[in-house]
Amino acid sequence: MLAIQYKKLRIGVFRRTLVELRESLLSEALLYYPYGFFTYKSSERKILFPTGSNITFNYIDNDSDLQKHRSISYDVLMFDEAGDFTDYQLIYMKTRLRTTKAENNFKPRIYYGT
Repeated sequence: MLAIQYKKLRIGVFRRTLVELRESLLSEALLYYPYGFFTYKSSERKILFPTGSNITFNYIDNDSDLQKHRSISYDVLMFDEAGDFTDYQLIYMKTRLRTTKAENNFKPRIYYGT
């Protein structure tokens, strides 16, 4: 809903492994939104919305996967099964949470699911 409500948000959704990501969050998300309402880029695991917002579906299997996000900033972070991530991984990704969306009156946020 955030990607529809706000313009140009970068939302990162995370699971621990690629298999978990594909079998749960990604497949459910593609069924959730109405057909034709979004564009899906499978090579990037990214859903693009008419608002300019996007959701990328990511995994952090080990600490070296964190480097894939080194220069990326997110407006929203979502961790599914957050208890499966290490403290280090969660803290590192929190440093990627930064936004310049003041014109939207948007405050960055993190969601932890269990």
